Amino acid sequence: AAYQMIEEVRRQFKTMPGIMKGTEKPDYKSCVAISTTAALKEMLVPGVMAVLAPLVVGILLGPSALGGLLAGALVTGVMMA
Repeated sequence: AAYQMIEEVRRQFKTMPGIMKGTEKPDYKSCVAISTTAALKEMLVPGVMAVLAPLVVGILLGPSALGGLLAGALVTGVMMA
């Protein structure tokens, strides 16, 4: 994502010389789109893990282990908040 952002900023400076003079505004939308796309891609794996971990623990290890996982996650979340 950082490389894409650098390339986009360089492209804008080359194609819009008024940016440095202050007579032209840069295209913020393209930079925001690059950042948003990268952030969503990075959050995919943690999101899937948050959904699947309780299911896998509950099915494989039973309700007691699932209760322990959820209690531990709750306590950890409160401590980190």
